[in-house]
Amino acid sequence: MEYISLGKFKQILEKAMMIKASDIHISADSAVYFRRKNKLEMDCEYSFSKDEIIELLKQLLKASQQEILLKNHTLDCAYTYNQRRFRLNIFKAMGKFNLAIRLINKDILNIDTFVRSDVLKKQLQKNHGLILICGATGTGKSTTLAAMIDYVNKSIVKHIITLEDPIEYVFENRKSLIQQREFNEDFYDFSQAVKMALRQDPDILMIGEIRDTATMKAALEAAETGHLVLGTLHAGSAIEAVMRMESFFMQNEQNGICTQIAQSLNCIVVQQLLEAVDGELICCMEILLALPAVKNIIRQGQNQQLISQMQLNKQNGMQTMQDGMNYLLEHKIIKMGK
Repeated sequence: MEYISLGKFKQILEKAMMIKASDIHISADSAVYFRRKNKLEMDCEYSFSKDEIIELLKQLLKASQQEILLKNHTLDCAYTYNQRRFRLNIFKAMGKFNLAIRLINKDILNIDTFVRSDVLKKQLQKNHGLILICGATGTGKSTTLAAMIDYVNKSIVKHIITLEDPIEYVFENRKSLIQQREFNEDFYDFSQAVKMALRQDPDILMIGEIRDTATMKAALEAAETGHLVLGTLHAGSAIEAVMRMESFFMQNEQNGICTQIAQSLNCIVVQQLLEAVDGELICCMEILLALPAVKNIIRQGQNQQLISQMQLNKQNGMQTMQDGMNYLLEHKIIKMGK
């Protein structure tokens, strides 16, 4: 059964690559589902029993990963097949294991493929501060981070440390020295890993996802102490991102935290994926740059005024999400209604 399960799993990965799916969903006693161009599609050709999934996991996971899964009933990890990386989230539902699999792009996107690559490049020239890439799940935040790291790697001599769960894109040193660390393999606590990284002489620190108060606090402190910090956050707008940062902290800390965010922040980019005229997905961005007026607004906790700052500072590279959509429409990159 174990070889049948693994063989079937590889066939599913092959099909996902062939049809250019972004995600695969495998549940016990159910058809497999593929997500393609943001639409979920059922495929009745493949299915797994509860026991087949258990045997599959024994083949896919190391003993240490199996222990974590049995203890926590969930696990994030990566799998490489046919020179392609896949991010796996394994979790229990109604007592059965399920897999949500994200296909990682085979090649790291060139930063110049982004419509606002000029803004991203300019932010990466800075020596310190916090750059946040935000958006909902599946909007390409990791892809954007990888493109930014790749740009630095090819153009600037820097020491880059990444903290990821799991490692998705694997980098080769070009001009920069890159050291990639994986959660549950190379470290066990994000906030502690950030603090320890500051003793490892980094120029750039990339945090795969800022999930809790301790990690957010460590990221802000790293940005304040002369390091360029890149991270992701789940937020649907620049205003929501600032409010989300503040929400990590207690009410009696808000005044100090607003000041710290204002001092540390360089840029917030919020992403959506839209369907282009050629049927492919394209990244649309909202961009908030931490100019002096923006920092003052954040310091005073008047976050609703950030919208007007994005509208008034288009010449400096800022834009609302609507501005981004309008640009794509005007240049016939997307169709009306998309």
